[in-house]
Amino acid sequence: MTPVRFVVALILGALPEVVGSDAVLVYPLHYRHRHRPPAGPQFPYRLPTPQRPQRETPSPRAHAPHPQPAPGAQRPLALHAQHAPQTPPGDCPAGGPWVNVTDFGAPCLRWADVPPLLERLPPADWAPLRGQRHNFCRSPDGAGRPWCFYRNARGRGDWGRCDCGHGAGPASPVLRLAGGSSEHEGRVEVYHAGQWGTVCDDQWDDADAEVVCRQLGLRYGKQAPASPFGESAGPIWLDEVSCSGRETSLLQCSRPPWGRHDCSHREDVGVACAPRGEGHRPSLGFPIRLVDGENEREGRVEVFLKGQWGTICDDGWTDRNAAVTCRQLGYRGPARARAMAYFGEGRGPIHMDNVACTGSERALADCLKQEIGRHNCRHSEDAGVICDYFGKKAPGTGDKAPVPSACGLRPLHHRQKRIVGGKNSLRGGWPWQVSLRLRSPRGDGRLLCGATLLSSCWVLTAAHCFKRYGNSSRNYAVRVGDYHTLVPEEFEEEIGVQQIVIHGAYRPDSSDHDIALVRLQGPDGQCARLSSHVLPACLPLWRERPQKTASNCYITGWGDTGRAYARTLQQAAVPLLPRRRCEERYPGRFTGRMLCAGSLRGHSRVDSCQGDSGGPLVCERPGASWAVYGVTSWGYGCGAKGSPGVYTKVSAFVPWIKGITKL
Repeated sequence: MTPVRFVVALILGALPEVVGSDAVLVYPLHYRHRHRPPAGPQFPYRLPTPQRPQRETPSPRAHAPHPQPAPGAQRPLALHAQHAPQTPPGDCPAGGPWVNVTDFGAPCLRWADVPPLLERLPPADWAPLRGQRHNFCRSPDGAGRPWCFYRNARGRGDWGRCDCGHGAGPASPVLRLAGGSSEHEGRVEVYHAGQWGTVCDDQWDDADAEVVCRQLGLRYGKQAPASPFGESAGPIWLDEVSCSGRETSLLQCSRPPWGRHDCSHREDVGVACAPRGEGHRPSLGFPIRLVDGENEREGRVEVFLKGQWGTICDDGWTDRNAAVTCRQLGYRGPARARAMAYFGEGRGPIHMDNVACTGSERALADCLKQEIGRHNCRHSEDAGVICDYFGKKAPGTGDKAPVPSACGLRPLHHRQKRIVGGKNSLRGGWPWQVSLRLRSPRGDGRLLCGATLLSSCWVLTAAHCFKRYGNSSRNYAVRVGDYHTLVPEEFEEEIGVQQIVIHGAYRPDSSDHDIALVRLQGPDGQCARLSSHVLPACLPLWRERPQKTASNCYITGWGDTGRAYARTLQQAAVPLLPRRRCEERYPGRFTGRMLCAGSLRGHSRVDSCQGDSGGPLVCERPGASWAVYGVTSWGYGCGAKGSPGVYTKVSAFVPWIKGITKL
């Protein structure tokens, strides 16, 4: 030891740790079943003298009885609080739980393992605790709140206060992996308010899994589907957890309050960790993640730099960049780049621009050609990727998965949730949404109106969509399976129009009877290729009143968002309003063949707008099927205060629709 290090160690009270040769007794993590956490081992507490500590033999560990697991079941790995029968002054109350985590969830270091160099000086003289081979929180001077040392995100020693938890549980959430085939994998469960509960997978990625494994004392982690680990019967405690990957505890990550979620146990998260001392994870530069994709293999690319998640501009973004991104994330299949905020616009900084990979790099950090943070972009140019991409389906082959035969089903809506605070839909989430476009030989005709797929060959829209360009079928095409209007999609198809049927009572100078049907080109039942992304909506019953039979209503479309026409399909929840609201606002114009809908109070106004005309207003019915109750028709302005949107009431026209389509 150099003289300088010896002096620093002496000042910080770590001399016994530096020059001592005592054997280190390691207290392993304990395994518990998925019941109430039993009492931990009992340790007598004695303040040692300031001299060099003598070797101590811990008292026998006394475990409270608890039920045995089923034969062959793996005990979940848990990080839990300890208990002690006696309480010195200034420590946790007698009979209460000893804790070995700080009040923000960082695991305490054993007092014998405190590093010689500390980030900050501790609040009190801790000489009596030097060399102690436990990691329980203490108040050495018997005055302030107990505290302990922990290792911070930079790997340096630091200290934090502990909350003794005057209730029946540990102060900080304990953590365990349950239901796995080994103690290193399983469903993530946290202990809070006396109960074990799960974590929902909204916004969950490998950075969150990394923190879970670190908190459990394991090497590194990767997210894993929770379905093999079984469903929990307890509460869902956490949702939308967002870690940077450098935290020492899950509680240090951004998250909503305990118990606030919109999930089911089908969305529980699982992780797979590597045991400490096994494996090696090479440094790959800054962390990256995929956000707001249809599944974990796709999404907007975000990178963690300067303490903040940010996006990448799509200037020069190619499939080679996508290949490196996917390789860094552990995917080995083909990769495809997506530009123009295909997966929605991000928030926060734009960290990178003009990324230039050759395709052979191990990490995106190897592809940087200009300074971090330097760009000339907006979030409308955020880059994305699709990993393990296996190309567009050949005509007539459809999905590998069987296509549902019933109408109104959304096979892909049980996925990662919506963009937080945004209105972008998820790709494939509204499979009946189609668009009516001007026909172009290049397949890039102008968007005119939205529409709803009723079957493989029939589409429902508004009659006023044909006012400007007439009702000649040669002028139009219908695009199905679209999501981003400027990016060709795997399930996208543009089909010619064979016939246009406008309701006979519609008049161009009126908004009544604003409904039309479009017959697509192709043999009966074989016009549009049905798939998980292309499915028909159901029709309502004749004269059905959706205000009484339906709930959870949405409007969708690519219309004006207030700044420009949307590139990605937008969605918005919209309440159905009493008809008197529209009768009062539109005297003499609102009829019994119309629906009144919209949320028009204050800053939360929701309405359809130009470009959404003809699109669907759909509501979920009992039995989880969706029916088209409205066709976007007219209104005063877009989301103008006190001016609800008006929709053609589809239930009033069911006999007319069925008479033409034979549905």
